[in-house]
Amino acid sequence: MASPTSPRPARPARRWRAAGLLVLACAATGGWTARPAGDRPYVYLEGPPGAVLHDAVSVTETGRTAERFTVRGADAVAGPGGGVTAGDPATAADAGGWLRFADAAPRIPARTRADVPFTVTVPADARPGGHPAAVVVTSESGRRAVVPVHLRVTGRELTALSVTGVGVGPAPGGGARIHGTLVNRGNTEVSAPSLDVRADGLLGTSWRPAAYRPAVTVAPGRSAAFSLVWPHPPAADRVRIRVTATVPGAPPATATAGWTAVSTGALAVALPVAGAGLGAAGLWSRRRRGGRPPRRETGARP
Repeated sequence: MASPTSPRPARPARRWRAAGLLVLACAATGGWTARPAGDRPYVYLEGPPGAVLHDAVSVTETGRTAERFTVRGADAVAGPGGGVTAGDPATAADAGGWLRFADAAPRIPARTRADVPFTVTVPADARPGGHPAAVVVTSESGRRAVVPVHLRVTGRELTALSVTGVGVGPAPGGGARIHGTLVNRGNTEVSAPSLDVRADGLLGTSWRPAAYRPAVTVAPGRSAAFSLVWPHPPAADRVRIRVTATVPGAPPATATAGWTAVSTGALAVALPVAGAGLGAAGLWSRRRRGGRPPRRETGARP
């Protein structure tokens, strides 16, 4: 059950006047707030797999009438300064789904603060590392407030990255576009990995751009696409593309792909030459057949 308590009054007279103006403004608009219990900027919890962790959020109704709220857990993406971007509580598949509330629909009396206790039950198979989540508080009018929850599961951390789906296609502004996918197979977040790209052709093509760092952050179990433009690819060649990704604390990950470069100009030259060659071959074949003596038939006469 939510435990209602009276908000602490501010001591200085100036704060009283400011608080009074704020209460009047909130009362006119049905104002309320939600934050971690104890006036912290966010909730921080830490424990091993299988642990049950406890905390609470405070919901303060500053209006003149009581109001009912809905309190749910959601997965989130960590942001700067301890903030988070919360997802939809209905689709929580990670830490947001581990939250359970003592009262998921508290009714808060007017001008009252209520602490809503909750637990976080860490699954026995939870991966070590960060699991950002959020407590999403929604009022009867549909207004929503997000309380950040930073959960860290203790244990051995593993950094592992792989490269998949390397390919080459046309670039919108000309040239070629080398693309692929980075997959985080570890249990720690990976940011801005270093990509070393090499292209070697059978006819002498060689391209070695400077190390490329895509501006991506890949959460454990997630993937992110990358691409870079090859401004001057060969007009005609058979090229082998090699992409190597490196991040601190993990062995390099490499993927390769083959690509046959055939430009419009190369086709314009190659097709007439190939056509002329085929025509000459056909003429030679017809002449050879025409110059042969008639074949004698053998067999018993009737």
